[in-house]
Amino acid sequence: MARKIPSRSGTAVSNEDRLARSRQFATSTTKYAAFDQSTAEAVATEGPAVKSVVKNEPRKGEKAAAAETARINSGVSTQPVADDACSTRTEGQSRTYYVRIGAEDQARIEALAERSGLDPDYVRRALIKAVRARMQNLRDTATWHEVASAARPRLAESKGTGAPFMKSMIRLDAAHMAALQTSIDDPLNVYGVTLLLSAFGKALLHSEIEELAQKISGIEARAARPDPA
Repeated sequence: MARKIPSRSGTAVSNEDRLARSRQFATSTTKYAAFDQSTAEAVATEGPAVKSVVKNEPRKGEKAAAAETARINSGVSTQPVADDACSTRTEGQSRTYYVRIGAEDQARIEALAERSGLDPDYVRRALIKAVRARMQNLRDTATWHEVASAARPRLAESKGTGAPFMKSMIRLDAAHMAALQTSIDDPLNVYGVTLLLSAFGKALLHSEIEELAQKISGIEARAARPDPA
């Protein structure tokens, strides 16, 4: 009995078609291979250059920071900064001193104000002004020694002796303080500058009260003279 040979389904492909497709595929493969090679070469040659530019070029923020740093550095002085302590020693510094008044001197001030017909507070302000002016004159002329004999006994008084009368300041440099301590005969620097100034201030206040009393006495004497006419 003869066997049936089943027929193939679909459309039959001839050898010519297979050969044409093979050639077409080979052409496409060659084209894409050439494209990939040119792309790889471009990346190999251009890639480092691009990276190099990005690496070497500073960012926008870095440019601004560099410019600001250069501007600040250009204004910085190269001269050495003077020592603050040396500057203070050269120019001096303000020293505060306090003057207290005893009961006897206070009573004299009130009596002088009554005799002259002036307000006691007005007389006190005039005395403070006179003491400050004389203290500055002693400093400028280095004549502390002229008042030292009257100021020395005041150093033995306690700080709270008498009632508060005035508080003032005076600028002294190293030379001023040396002259002040030398005038009071204090080779061991036992007394502080504030205490010395206060002692001189008390001595000057007492002296100014004496001068004020003499002025008022002179005014009273002139007023008591008869009229020459």
